[in-house]
Amino acid sequence: MRRKVNVNELAIGMYVAELDKPWEQSSFLFQGFEIETDEDLAKLKEECRTVVIEETEASKAAVAKAAATRPAAPVVSTTITSRSTPDTSPLKKEIKEVVQAQVAAKTNLTRVMEDVRMGKSLDTKDTKTAVTQMVSAISASPNSMLWLANLQQRHERTASHCLNTSILSIAFGKHIGLSDVDLNMLGQGAMLHDIGKVRVPPQILDKAGPLTEEERQLVRKHPVDGEAVLKLTRQLPDKVLEIVRGHHERLDGKGYPDGLAGDSVPLGARIVGLVDTYESLTSDSPYRPASTAADALRVLRTEGAEA
Repeated sequence: MRRKVNVNELAIGMYVAELDKPWEQSSFLFQGFEIETDEDLAKLKEECRTVVIEETEASKAAVAKAAATRPAAPVVSTTITSRSTPDTSPLKKEIKEVVQAQVAAKTNLTRVMEDVRMGKSLDTKDTKTAVTQMVSAISASPNSMLWLANLQQRHERTASHCLNTSILSIAFGKHIGLSDVDLNMLGQGAMLHDIGKVRVPPQILDKAGPLTEEERQLVRKHPVDGEAVLKLTRQLPDKVLEIVRGHHERLDGKGYPDGLAGDSVPLGARIVGLVDTYESLTSDSPYRPASTAADALRVLRTEGAEA
């Protein structure tokens, strides 16, 4: 259940599902998040007046704890300070730029996948250019690009998934302080991470019921197939190929195809693996309805990136 609360009632442990402003106008990376630090609380109080919280068990406990420790609310003036109408022209310009970067990337990615499907030779120069444009767009306006990723229609599922995974991975990499060089490697690897799925028959990818063991093994080949296809181009750095091959590896060693564990899993592959799972969970598929951002993050925290 969800309910609206004043930001002064918030406490660590609560899950914020909605803001009183568009997400793209806030400084928050994800649309929906658990309040984990005093910095999160301060940011919310600075940027919002009310938010909608999702009443999870953790949120209920946080509400009870906050109510027990909160001092009496001071009397505040009800006079509304006059504010000038914000200038929306910079936002419009940012959105136009990220739309152009996104359209260019989507067009290129769809063409690359079709070339692989038809057995043609690949040219990944345009992919590199598209990722460079996205890195610039996300650096300049991260929230606008993330907002558009969330609004994107879910047709051409694999291409859309790869593009959104690339956008979210670049934003995540930017958030943890990666250099532009590493962001470009990360973005290319994320955009091409599922290229091997073009070798999987559509009836298997779109199957609504559980896969047979044979079908599951065929799907699990896509990281190796993707790496093999991209190696033939001789145009991509090893770090990009590592991401494509390793995005289903897991820190506990239970991933595939090589069963790598711990620090043996390249950082880029770890990031893309995490974001790939999050994006999959929050998207509709033939075999599972989309989860909320809250549920997806909960799965990642409790079960790891095994979903």
